[in-house]
Amino acid sequence: AIANPREDFFRTVCSTMELLEWLRLNAPKARLVVVSSAAVYGASHQSAISEDDLQVPYSPYGYHKLIMEQLCQSYAATYGTQVVVARLFSVYGSFLQKQLLWDLCVKLESGMPTVVLGGTGGELRDWTDVRDVARALCSVKELASDTVPIFNVGTGKATSVHDVALIVLNAWPTKATITFSGNSRRGDPFSLVANNSRLQELGFEWTISVESGIYNYVEWYLSYVRRGT
Repeated sequence: AIANPREDFFRTVCSTMELLEWLRLNAPKARLVVVSSAAVYGASHQSAISEDDLQVPYSPYGYHKLIMEQLCQSYAATYGTQVVVARLFSVYGSFLQKQLLWDLCVKLESGMPTVVLGGTGGELRDWTDVRDVARALCSVKELASDTVPIFNVGTGKATSVHDVALIVLNAWPTKATITFSGNSRRGDPFSLVANNSRLQELGFEWTISVESGIYNYVEWYLSYVRRGT
């Protein structure tokens, strides 16, 4: 989104518009589960974020997700489209070939004795295994309505990038060390952690811990790279 904001706009906003219009004309009674992002909240939050907190996106990606949500609210108000919005936090899992876990594993696989990562290592994220995220999306789908309820899909637990890197190192078959450059990527907030009380009220429980999920990711990566499966 930073490198090509126009492309990101078309992928996020224009594709949503096309879908909403198709639903209006062809499937007006369908339920729409909208996968949004914690990026809509921006970079100014230091504690757990609730769905009603201020939304001031910091990046084109966050702005485009917020516009997407507003389009859905417009169709719900005007045409009665049944929508529920799920704001996902830091999703990871097997087959994800980008972002921190992938980049770190690629560097470790290259044999670097010391791996340098961006930022300070103190950045906080709410790490959510994709298997639990899929369950969460299923749990909110029946709540889609023209009032457009919004749910944070996060564990409510903050884990620093430094601690995530240590989990990867502990799961990795050879020894290495991690250092941080101190330079953060433009558009990256320091803290993105969910207040997930709305999701909890539905009785939803997270089943995969950060440690277990990251170990699973490393196992998948080693199998994928070394055995091609």
